[in-house]
Amino acid sequence: MDNALLDPWTWLIVILLTLSGTAFSLVKYTLGKNGIDAILDRFPKLGRERLERVAGLYERHGSVVLLFSGIPGLDTIVTTVAGAVGVNRTAVIFWVTIAKLIRFWLIAVVLTGAIGLIKR
Repeated sequence: MDNALLDPWTWLIVILLTLSGTAFSLVKYTLGKNGIDAILDRFPKLGRERLERVAGLYERHGSVVLLFSGIPGLDTIVTTVAGAVGVNRTAVIFWVTIAKLIRFWLIAVVLTGAIGLIKR
């Protein structure tokens, strides 16, 4: 197949990575929901101030902030705070899945472009 983005195997990998990324984000969401104080005690570098700033984003913009969960590094903070401030689980699953799908689709686009250049 000429275009790897039309290859069903590429999409299967993107979907599997998306679902696994969403599942791991739900673990962080649950940790935030059930024990934000324990997390702050274990990871003092996070800092309550940083978590309060992110909580303010949820107050101003709602659960759409979870689109930032597609960015490595921000995922942990955004999903943990979503649990701590009580964002609806359905909204978390929806927005995190969209964010992860975009992330892994972009990676697939870049990799297929690189593979196309190498084959030339």
